[in-house]
Amino acid sequence: MEKYLFSLALLLAGIGLLKMGLKRYNSKEYYSEITAISGSLKYLDKEKLRYGVRYNVGLTNDRRNFRIPDITSRSFDFINFQKNVSLGDSIVLQLNRSYPDKNQEIIGITSRGVSYFDFEKRNSLRRKNGMAAILSGIIFVGSAIWKIKDKTKYNKV
Repeated sequence: MEKYLFSLALLLAGIGLLKMGLKRYNSKEYYSEITAISGSLKYLDKEKLRYGVRYNVGLTNDRRNFRIPDITSRSFDFINFQKNVSLGDSIVLQLNRSYPDKNQEIIGITSRGVSYFDFEKRNSLRRKNGMAAILSGIIFVGSAIWKIKDKTKYNKV
């Protein structure tokens, strides 16, 4: 059984990547559980990451920290948002309810009827990441099956 542990780990990791990739690839499913919250803009902080940028957003009437993650921030029109919306202005945040935590994921921002997200770009980025996860999952599952097949090749009774 110990000789199969690595293969089983590869298999489980591959299945997990496939599941995650399929969910990300199907953007309609990922964004199906959306909730909206409105309030006055308290802050919008830009945070540089190793491979991109994310934004932290706060509302005056809510104690939670809302976040535009790196993948979604690429479709956020930060320059126009900064020009047209100032602190204290009323905004509506669209949140993904699939992953509730203290840093809630923002998937859309509107102010005065103007949306500051390019939804098609957001969905295409998510599909690209989903496809990468699917391909990685296929490679992991294939490697696990190949390893298991190789280890049981000479064990025929």
